[in-house]
Amino acid sequence: MFDIIRKINELKSYANSEKPLDKMIIAINEGQAEIKLRVFNSETGTKDVDGATLGTYSDNKLPLFFFEDKARRKVNLDKKKYKHGISYKDWRSLNGLQSKVVDLEFSGDLRRSISTVKINTTTIAVEIRDNENIKKANYLENMFSSSIFEASEKEKNEIMENIRLYISNDIKSILRNE
Repeated sequence: MFDIIRKINELKSYANSEKPLDKMIIAINEGQAEIKLRVFNSETGTKDVDGATLGTYSDNKLPLFFFEDKARRKVNLDKKKYKHGISYKDWRSLNGLQSKVVDLEFSGDLRRSISTVKINTTTIAVEIRDNENIKKANYLENMFSSSIFEASEKEKNEIMENIRLYISNDIKSILRNE
């Protein structure tokens, strides 16, 4: 027999537990993965929040000193061969990375710095964890004059829909007649 008082108490217990927050974290992590696929896509290139690609890498040559202190480089540049400079596109190719379209991935540090963070018992955010990568993300958004690292409206809506779905499934489970 359906005991309404017991079900109400179970719903209260659920609402006061960490379980709804856990469901929010799951949905936000899924959203974070979608954002990262959009931002760090080596096949089709990075897309901004409006879905526009950032273009292609430049063939313009930069002086060698621009690349000399790059900690993540995999190759040493032949100073004689590249005495007139090297393009960032060629630099990426020499380091084993695709160079057809802008994908904002080189070392992986920026991708790894993006994480889901529990701010308090009611607030969860996806954010870039460290100052170096915050500066890098701001620089890239300024350079491309585009919002890249925030969630698009579609991504936000999908996150909210998944939160509703996961929590409503829990509530349905509690209300099932046993």
